[in-house]
Amino acid sequence: MAKHYPKGDSFPLEALPKPYEQTILHYETFEQFERNASALTILTHTASLLHNEVKGSYKGRKQSAIIWGAMIQESGTAKSYILNTFTEFLRNEDLKLSDVNAEYRHKVNTATIEGLVKNHIGNSRGTFLYLDELTAWIEGFTSYGATGVMNRYLELFYGFQETHIRKGSPPVDVPFTKVNIMSCIQPKKLNTAFTEADFDIGWVQRFCFSERYSTEPRFETDTRVQKRFKESLKALNQNIWNLKPKTYEFNKEAEGIFRTWYNDKLVEYNDYEKYRTYLAKLNTYSIRIALVLHCMSAPIGSKPESYISQETLERTILILEYFFRQYEKVIEKVTNQDFNDVNLEYLQSKKPQFQKLYKKLTPKRYSNKELLEHFEGVYKTRQMQNIITGKNLFQQDGNGYTKKVTNE
Repeated sequence: MAKHYPKGDSFPLEALPKPYEQTILHYETFEQFERNASALTILTHTASLLHNEVKGSYKGRKQSAIIWGAMIQESGTAKSYILNTFTEFLRNEDLKLSDVNAEYRHKVNTATIEGLVKNHIGNSRGTFLYLDELTAWIEGFTSYGATGVMNRYLELFYGFQETHIRKGSPPVDVPFTKVNIMSCIQPKKLNTAFTEADFDIGWVQRFCFSERYSTEPRFETDTRVQKRFKESLKALNQNIWNLKPKTYEFNKEAEGIFRTWYNDKLVEYNDYEKYRTYLAKLNTYSIRIALVLHCMSAPIGSKPESYISQETLERTILILEYFFRQYEKVIEKVTNQDFNDVNLEYLQSKKPQFQKLYKKLTPKRYSNKELLEHFEGVYKTRQMQNIITGKNLFQQDGNGYTKKVTNE
């Protein structure tokens, strides 16, 4: 029987090695840092510290540490403060590059596709790209119908070899790209940044989304972060930075844990295209995130074990489940935000029992039979059939139906 992995709105901090979990909770208490934003920033930043040739491998499928994060939150939530705090190590490394006049940087906040490719020339770590507003970045390379540029960004996710074209100079082959993204997007702009077509080409599925766990205002406090947490994080980052190129394989137990989880998930969601395609990306992310967690687990002054363990895979799956649930929410917001309040009013006019059952529906596609069974006993069959085929609460999706009104 497959192991049950819980879902929740809080990033599973217990999946991170203890020093990182304690640091996030400490900053949450003493600086009011939002935990989900802290966790996603640390995860993407840590991936950026690893040499491109530090790889994870599942049955011979090798992956570098590449994570594209998207934090869903409103403006004015201290996201820049959180980012600056947890990416200070890369910023200091870039100051060293300035001293020697290097032509690349590890951390950038704006770049064209050519700029990102160029930034990998002579750069063994890759690029940490911070986007304060994901929507503006996407609009920048899609507003003129630049299909070719979008295709190159789609490929960038895999870290393939690229060619840098310089005007007046011969092309330069770049053997790899390794772009980690930490971005922010406002909830109300999700259906501006992403469309149905973006699901079709797999663009949305490349991101690991994370909503805010706490919506409380960030009050100023009279407390200060203890120095030992800053020093510990710096030492942990240095330890990861020092790791030499090496491939870390899943051990047999880890392979089994992942295979069972993934296959069970695929059986459950195989009929739902948006979910099936995201699972394919989580298959890739499983290797990447397991690699990052494995390297984060090494005590200061030591190297990680040679193989990625079952315990690391179990922690990885907690994070994959979290991202899966967050993606589920994004589907709801992107596909339903264009409906007006008339549909909501129509829903509220129905029996309370119907409203409760409707709320339990996920954004999945349901067959007509499944919906009739779900609402059995609430209305007569003919009445229920008219509700399903009507245009207020359900929209046809292939051979089935999806809900129109999101849960508040």
